[in-house]
Amino acid sequence: QEPAREEQATGRRQEVMIEDRDGQLCVSGALNQQPAPALLPAGVALVAQADRVINLAGIEAVDSSAIAVLLGWARAASNFTRTLAIG
Repeated sequence: QEPAREEQATGRRQEVMIEDRDGQLCVSGALNQQPAPALLPAGVALVAQADRVINLAGIEAVDSSAIAVLLGWARAASNFTRTLAIG
């Protein structure tokens, strides 16, 4: 389980999580430009270990950074000859 943090306009910090649940990468919270730099390498490390399915059911909000993270994970899966799917 890898946390990243997002600073909201209110000054509060919201935790964004990526965790491995039986081969699924479960992502929760707001996936935007704040936590993206931490989530990218965390996901790459998990993708390198085994084939994965990405579960985005816990995502509360996204911006274009989410696409960059997902593409980065897809590139890593390809580089490690792993299968990566969104389910």
